[in-house]
Amino acid sequence: MPRPKSPSLKSRSLQQTAISKLKNTSRLLAQQKKKLEQELYEARFHLNTLLEINDTIHYMIYPQRTEKNFFSPRWEKVLGFSPYQTLFPLAEKKNGVVVDSLTHYEGCIERLQKNKRIQFRYQYQHPRSGKILSLQEEIIIKYDILSDQEVWSGAITDISEAEFFKEYIAESEKRFKSITDSLPIMIWVTDEEDNITYFNDKSYSFFDIKKGQALRLADFGPIINPTDKVRIFSEWDQQKEQRLPLHFEVLITDRYKEKRYLAIEAIPRILPSGQFIGYIGAAFDLSKEYQYKLGMESAFSLLKASEEKYKKLFENMQLGVLEVDNQEKIRYANEAFLAMSGYDIGELIGKKARRLFCADKESEKILKQQELIRQQGTDSGYEIQFKKKNGTLATVIISGTPLFDTKGRVKGSVGIHWDVTNIRAMERTLLENKITKEKELIEAKLQAEEEQRVQIGRDLHDGVGQLLAFLSMQLGVVKIKKAFNEAELAQLEKSARSALEQVRSLSRTLAPPALRDLGLRDAIKELVDSYSNLENTAFELDIYRQTEDYNLTMDKKIVVYRILQELLSNTFKHAHAAKIGIRLYFNQKQFFLEYSDDGNGFDPTLVKKGVGLESIKSRVAFYKGSVHITATPGKGSKTLIQLPIS
Repeated sequence: MPRPKSPSLKSRSLQQTAISKLKNTSRLLAQQKKKLEQELYEARFHLNTLLEINDTIHYMIYPQRTEKNFFSPRWEKVLGFSPYQTLFPLAEKKNGVVVDSLTHYEGCIERLQKNKRIQFRYQYQHPRSGKILSLQEEIIIKYDILSDQEVWSGAITDISEAEFFKEYIAESEKRFKSITDSLPIMIWVTDEEDNITYFNDKSYSFFDIKKGQALRLADFGPIINPTDKVRIFSEWDQQKEQRLPLHFEVLITDRYKEKRYLAIEAIPRILPSGQFIGYIGAAFDLSKEYQYKLGMESAFSLLKASEEKYKKLFENMQLGVLEVDNQEKIRYANEAFLAMSGYDIGELIGKKARRLFCADKESEKILKQQELIRQQGTDSGYEIQFKKKNGTLATVIISGTPLFDTKGRVKGSVGIHWDVTNIRAMERTLLENKITKEKELIEAKLQAEEEQRVQIGRDLHDGVGQLLAFLSMQLGVVKIKKAFNEAELAQLEKSARSALEQVRSLSRTLAPPALRDLGLRDAIKELVDSYSNLENTAFELDIYRQTEDYNLTMDKKIVVYRILQELLSNTFKHAHAAKIGIRLYFNQKQFFLEYSDDGNGFDPTLVKKGVGLESIKSRVAFYKGSVHITATPGKGSKTLIQLPIS
């Protein structure tokens, strides 16, 4: 039987076992502690790394144990101070809240005490840079059982950039609406479901829609012309599916039941991410242009019909018609032009008119100038030397008119050609005859003046000269005798008076003073009185009123006076008349002189050139007047003279 151990040995063994277990436990605890510390470090590292990447500031504040406070690294960067260098970081942050936001900030903190959770926005001034920031903060108050106190947990986000863009977008939207509302065109915006999210004032007014009324593009279907509706909606869906711009022209019926023509332009609204969010577009009221377009189409149809009529008309015209394009290439020629030029139509089409028909450089220069005029849309008329196919020349007058296309642009011209070769030849002949006639009139006038000078010389020689010679001889006799009697004195006096009277008569013939001093009427009365004193002839004078004397110019008054002198001279030299009738009068714009005598008369066909009657005719013809003489031998004569007043 074994010997029992003593109690002391057993106790010592139990102690060693316990110590061994305790050491093992301590070692395990140390290992666990090290592991936990490592895990805690890694957790803190990961958390801080994530918080540094995140723009949001995170914090936890233990009011009674400030050593446990936690602030993410962005606190100091955003708020401008270190939260660990102040006992009350939230109070320090409040000091940076701008005055305009302070009341709102304090009110939110008060509500936090009741609600234990709040989210709010405010403006904060950075203490270093002075920059105003827009911040959004969310705070939660939770009770921590371990520390037996309420803990403030918060997150602060800098939303300055977002607020800036929000304000910028709001301001841009305000400007956009201000601009679009003032435009005379319709502006609209839709979303991706074709809901209209914006209409400008012109759109509301045009469609008579109240502002704020919910609208879709489909709501406008009833006003679209039925023949266009299916096409418009189909094309809209196709373009929208491909996110392409839209372009439509559509006929609608407005609120007054009138037809209106709209042009619609729209572009897709696509975000930078590529998301389609609708269209922005404009609608233009082109009703007036549409009516003009319809009118133009109608006018064009009428023009085409008229063109056919005009071509038939041109074919039957006696004048040549030639149509050319903008390069002066021939497009059409009628039969009259072909006959005028000597060409066939096949020889002309596509050829340049200037090269074919210009006879000289001057004509070519004229045609070049006319091309420029017609390109400006202006009619013109001109004359050129025209060269025919056989080389002969013709003088042609051309009336050119521009032709226009449907858009109002000059597309060519048409010219009406008139061959005036024979007319120009006749004009040259008439001009030559006119020049010859005028030369004859001038020669006759000069001859009449020469005859008058010869007559005056003869009168001086035969009349006054002989009387003066007789007076000189009588005075010589008296000088020799140194004595004279009464009879001789009377004879000398008579001869002197006769010479004086002839000199006065001759003076009146050359330059009648009464004509310039008193006028034609009184000068003729004086002339008639002088003849009635010298000759035993009865005069009948019928003359116009004194107030009408101004109707004739001075040169015509002198002509009338000279003609009457010539008629009186011829009567007293050749006719030996007992009675002379003189009548001068005005009728509208003509002056008339009627002269008649009952003398011997004569045969007008036997009157030779150079005598007084020819002188009268030349004077009257020079002033575009007429002379009509009626005379019969033995039965007197009548002369009617007409002169235009102007």
